[in-house]
Amino acid sequence: MKRKSINLSDTLKRFYRDGPGGSEKMGSMKKVSESVITQVGALQRFSVTMSNGTKRLLYVPFDESGGRVDFKCYTAYCSEPWDKLLDGTVVQTAEMRVYLELSDYYNYEFPDQDQWQCLLATAPELVDPIYLYVRRDSPAMKELEKCPFTEPTRYTIAMENQGKSYKRRQWQLTRVICNGWLVP
Repeated sequence: MKRKSINLSDTLKRFYRDGPGGSEKMGSMKKVSESVITQVGALQRFSVTMSNGTKRLLYVPFDESGGRVDFKCYTAYCSEPWDKLLDGTVVQTAEMRVYLELSDYYNYEFPDQDQWQCLLATAPELVDPIYLYVRRDSPAMKELEKCPFTEPTRYTIAMENQGKSYKRRQWQLTRVICNGWLVP
């Protein structure tokens, strides 16, 4: 599945007009870690606590032109709205930001634990968790194995439903885009 590019100005408008950005107010911000230097550039990570107690992750990557907020990470951007995924209107997604942890629920379209690894996925916009299944012999599973789960971990992934699996809050994880919400 090819990743579609986003129109950042439309995404900004949606977030501040229709999304949580329209009503939330920033309470405090603290540095999460020291600056990180990569081959691409440097970045700084902050935890932003909103006045209602919710938290957002703020990444500020720096390059030769200066620092910029990674808005997709800050808003936990997803290529499709969660409500359309949950009601089955959207069958597959190119880019979703979730927290993943290991789980052991095997049933319905994903009953074979020898073929599938079950993961519990949560996201800031989800009231209840969903279940994701990744084929044990897939490239996505190889990517997940690079960072063993010790606690819920941020991932950017692609996913799709299998038949009517969305009715049971089950989807197949088809691709790991990256560990974390900041896409290189």
